[in-house]
Amino acid sequence: MRLLDALIPAPFVVPRYDGRSIANIPATFGALWDVPVSPLPPLATELWEPLVGNGVDRVLFILLDAVGWHRMGRALAQDKSTTRWLARAGAIVEPITSIFPSTTAAALTTIWTGTPPAQHGIVGYTLWLREFGVVVQMIELQGARRGLGADLLAAGLDPASFVPVPTLAQRLSAAGISLVVLIGADIHGSGLSRLHFRGTERVIPYAGLGDCLAILRAVLEESQGKRALLAAYWPSFDTLSHLHGPEVTNWDAEWRVVTTALRDVLLHELSPAARRRTLVVITADHGHNTVQEERLVVLERHQELADALLIEPTGDSRAPYLHVRNGHRDVARHYVEEHLHQAFHVLDSEEALHAGLWGPGAPMPEVPFRVGDLVLLARDGYALEHSPRTMPMRGRHGGLLPDEALVPWIAFRLD
Repeated sequence: MRLLDALIPAPFVVPRYDGRSIANIPATFGALWDVPVSPLPPLATELWEPLVGNGVDRVLFILLDAVGWHRMGRALAQDKSTTRWLARAGAIVEPITSIFPSTTAAALTTIWTGTPPAQHGIVGYTLWLREFGVVVQMIELQGARRGLGADLLAAGLDPASFVPVPTLAQRLSAAGISLVVLIGADIHGSGLSRLHFRGTERVIPYAGLGDCLAILRAVLEESQGKRALLAAYWPSFDTLSHLHGPEVTNWDAEWRVVTTALRDVLLHELSPAARRRTLVVITADHGHNTVQEERLVVLERHQELADALLIEPTGDSRAPYLHVRNGHRDVARHYVEEHLHQAFHVLDSEEALHAGLWGPGAPMPEVPFRVGDLVLLARDGYALEHSPRTMPMRGRHGGLLPDEALVPWIAFRLD
């Protein structure tokens, strides 16, 4: 961590893989059942041990896409009913960090494998995969540019070897613990979900929030007394934040709808038997930063930098990877530091990898090629695009500012 602290200045947030990040959540689940599921340590004990009590059979895991710690805090300041509910439940409510990059493809792969990005290899939203010779969008496992026709699964990608670590489901099932996951019908069977849910007992699609919570309630009732991780992924905050930005009052309205439904449709309707020895965990994969149109850096308008690159930037617009032409690393770095210093903090990828930016442990062999030569950390309101967008996304993430890199850890018992 000391090496990483030296590379990343304030106000950027250093990912806390040592016990204060989402990367430590799988190991925490394993610790509840005394099952090793991750090479990383569990979360700091004060975040969960006070809730263990007489033991935990089941964990209800609610994963909210794009709920940042600071944004949630502003919503809770207006939502007194949820604040009182969490207090009555004896909830532990604390901030933890995301991983790097703070983006869904990398973060969810970390959660569903228990390994940091350096080891599982999904280190961004778009990646240069040299083994396929194409830049790939990692959610759908498709070519990042429309019309390329690169469908990696159709081209022979083997999920078991592409992500060369066991999934959380595989580790839990080996110990007799089941994993049931609910995801939206629109992403059920997607490329990324096929990577994540190898070995999962059930992956159940849902049509909307009410459907999701009704299914969860039935699963909780029917699995009484069994050791299980019951998980649901809810994406609406991410969609809303990309579209409108995270600061709109619509976000607060969505928060109230989701938390009220969670209480009234799911938790308050459970039988006493279904509540026994059950722990609820609510967290997120990342937050959002509001990107200002006048701070959108378009690579085509910086020809000297563009000429130094071998391919278009990969990664995320707020955490881009620059793959430079042979002998042009210093040229590219100098250009960013001289002309774009107000927008980005620049890191040498090899140095950052060694320091543990993508997590500890020996990196997967392809990772050094996927993270390029230079990494840019976007400052507040900035992002990098290859070419102008007609409708740029207002809210973005991937970087390490607090609003995108800090997320909530909420945990309480149902009994």
